[in-house]
Amino acid sequence: MLRSSNMILMAGLCLAAVALCLTPAAAQEPPAESPKPTDLKEKVWVRLVQMQIVATDRHGNPIPDLTVEEMEVKDRGKKMKVAFLKPFIKPDQQEEDLPDVRLFVEAPDAWEPAVTSKKGEPRHTILFVDVENDPVTRRPDADRDTARFIYERLEQGTLVAVFSYNGEIHQECSFTANREAIGEAIHAAYSRTPRPHLELKVRIRQLISEFKDCVNDASGAFVASGDERCLRDTATAYADENRPAAKDYLRALESVVRYAGGLEGEISVLSVSHGVSVDPTMEIADAMRAMLGNTDQVSQMILYLGFGEGARREMDSLLELAVKNGVALTFVDRSLAPSGDFGASLGTPYQPGVRPIQTAFQAAQNDLKEIAATTGGSFIDTPDVFEGLSEAQDKERGTYTLGYYISEYRSPKKLSRVSVNTKRKGVKIGHRRGYYKKPVFDDIVGEIRLGKGTLRSASGDPLPDGAAHVPFALLVDPRNIGYEPTEPPGAMTSQFTVHVRLMTEKGRVLADLFHFLNHGYSLKVWNGADTGSVKITGWVEIPPGSYRLTALFTNLKNGRRGELSGAIEVRPQPAAAAEPVEEQP
Repeated sequence: MLRSSNMILMAGLCLAAVALCLTPAAAQEPPAESPKPTDLKEKVWVRLVQMQIVATDRHGNPIPDLTVEEMEVKDRGKKMKVAFLKPFIKPDQQEEDLPDVRLFVEAPDAWEPAVTSKKGEPRHTILFVDVENDPVTRRPDADRDTARFIYERLEQGTLVAVFSYNGEIHQECSFTANREAIGEAIHAAYSRTPRPHLELKVRIRQLISEFKDCVNDASGAFVASGDERCLRDTATAYADENRPAAKDYLRALESVVRYAGGLEGEISVLSVSHGVSVDPTMEIADAMRAMLGNTDQVSQMILYLGFGEGARREMDSLLELAVKNGVALTFVDRSLAPSGDFGASLGTPYQPGVRPIQTAFQAAQNDLKEIAATTGGSFIDTPDVFEGLSEAQDKERGTYTLGYYISEYRSPKKLSRVSVNTKRKGVKIGHRRGYYKKPVFDDIVGEIRLGKGTLRSASGDPLPDGAAHVPFALLVDPRNIGYEPTEPPGAMTSQFTVHVRLMTEKGRVLADLFHFLNHGYSLKVWNGADTGSVKITGWVEIPPGSYRLTALFTNLKNGRRGELSGAIEVRPQPAAAAEPVEEQP
């Protein structure tokens, strides 16, 4: 406890004590009869299942005002009681006056000196700009339209982080509400240079031409045969060329999901991307059909490629991680379908009904649709990025997190056997599979240490209305976080996030900051007797009242998590004339 003539600050770190008082009975009194055993009561452990649902009317417009009483959930045919229904974007409502607070965390990626309390609880959105698979044409327009969405349509109170992908993942800015900083990050993302690669239409035509060279018998009108070895080598070469790009793309999305997984609260990922075909089998098969027709060789090739080392494992890993962390992935594809799907440029028309270029183009879109549907997001196909992002945000108005309890553990696959409906007529409910609430493990332990408070702000100016400036330090044992050796060996490093939130005593979030940290030790220090604690400093400026400060640490690689929590109380200064408070150096 820190006392002064102007204020009293008290900090506690979630300590609880239980005292049991025993009073001896009088010596003359007979011992009391033992109480009769009460009826046995059964205790049932329950698990909270959550899922994201999207409510729309018949025309696809979002329904933002559903209630718990209107929802019906059946798990494997059994009706379940809905525990809660939480909208992703809460409707505007009258709130009691919130205290004016400021929160600052010292971090290398900080984009804002401090954050203040805002109307409405903060929401987080990650903007993922894919220039690797985005068409080069009209890219400046896409840059301008994306920034325009931020300035004109972005919901108030939304914090945005910007990532770009050009074969490698880049963080252009951390979460911020500063629209100018977001706009600059968007421009930096679209300005990145992708890896050199052939345009899809050119590459598919090249593949068909290579298959044409394998044809050794074209006597039939609609059927031809080709050299088996030549066909297999050509197909394998194309698949081997495609799969690394698909894996890189999926791993980039997985990195974004892991980053988002360190957040507490609702979060969405808006991606401007055409994506990559995860499995090139069908586009290879269609390219073969263009020259050979529907032959047994095409069927055998599909079976052969199905046993290859594809990117499906990375796809499944991404979906599992996104569902577990409650991260919805939405995609806006501005690409236009390529033309020239008839073989005139090769001098040999394709077999009837075969459109290999369109198949290859739609293969990437189909994979994005699967990701969006599984994670609770959406896929929007439009050349207008501004309208696409606006539509994606509008759909979030009809997005909810629904929760219900079950009394036994079920595998994630079994959680997909759930049906969700509403009693309200004319409302369509779309939902993904359920997932268990992401727990806050105590793998990472530490403490929040409060410093001496002052009545002056960080800039040295007096604070109004008895407010206090309270410094703090987050102290965590690095061996709890988990560090790994670098390649080549020489240091121990870790990538982790910290989400710091300042809340009222009732749990209303007033301000929050989220940071990604890449931290390391030399092997000499790591192998020493005492590496010390990872120390992150910051401060809050708060008026009189009771508050809670929390810090959630998440290791992005091994998934270790832990939350630190501390109480802060600032008591009103007495009415009498206050003596000056000794300032902290």
